[in-house]
Amino acid sequence: MKNQSRRSFLLGLATFLGVAATWSGLFGSLVQSSLAAPAKGKDVPLPAGETEVTTADVVANAIGYNPDSTKVDVKSNPTFKKGQDCSSCALYTKTNESWGKCQMIQVGLVRSHGWCRSYNKKA
Repeated sequence: MKNQSRRSFLLGLATFLGVAATWSGLFGSLVQSSLAAPAKGKDVPLPAGETEVTTADVVANAIGYNPDSTKVDVKSNPTFKKGQDCSSCALYTKTNESWGKCQMIQVGLVRSHGWCRSYNKKA
């Protein structure tokens, strides 16, 4: 009778592991697709516990930070060149696809597609 119990146990275990592997494969691909990077132009939410730097911030205002580089006033910012944004600045450290830390601003995260007068192209 012991052999029959052992066989039943091993057969049950093999079945369980097979089902678990199948479910893992199905749900793993769903989870992976939900964690994939967003489509170009789509913002990733601000990371939990972080705050967004606004143009009302004293330092951000002083350096002319604009959260959208496509809306920079070229007349009042003559150093701005089309295609420049925070993501290509040497002072920017990427947090995720849409947000990062600027060395000029102590608190909060800036948008990767933002721009300011402190822009310095990465080498």
